[in-house]
Amino acid sequence: MDIKVLNAEHFAPYGMIIPTSNAKDVSFDIKLKENASGWRIAILEITNRTTKQLHCHPDSLEVFEVISGSAVLLVATAENPDNVEAFLLDKPVCVNKGVWHSTIALSDKATVKITENSIVSKNTHDICEMKPVVRSI
Repeated sequence: MDIKVLNAEHFAPYGMIIPTSNAKDVSFDIKLKENASGWRIAILEITNRTTKQLHCHPDSLEVFEVISGSAVLLVATAENPDNVEAFLLDKPVCVNKGVWHSTIALSDKATVKITENSIVSKNTHDICEMKPVVRSI
């Protein structure tokens, strides 16, 4: 499975790239908010190089932002969880509710900040073992 570069058009079926601020004289620029029960922030340390399972949260958006290392985000639409795409996670992204996803480290260890609703339901879907291949990024 080839790793794709994150761009807004190709990532749109799964969510959005969180844009950086272009506004002048703004020190706090809200990019995304959820009117649910509140959010939580977690730190995920990833060492796995493959995965055999995807997760989805039908009731929560989920933000992924690499803090250190290098990681890949695997995603698939709610309707077709076996059609997985891999994106280099080099920008913060927000994954839509119900999108299947998983993360894989490219470096020895990747640290990812995750933001999601404080109450999260999780579904799992088993897939064939996925191991993204870095060709040219």
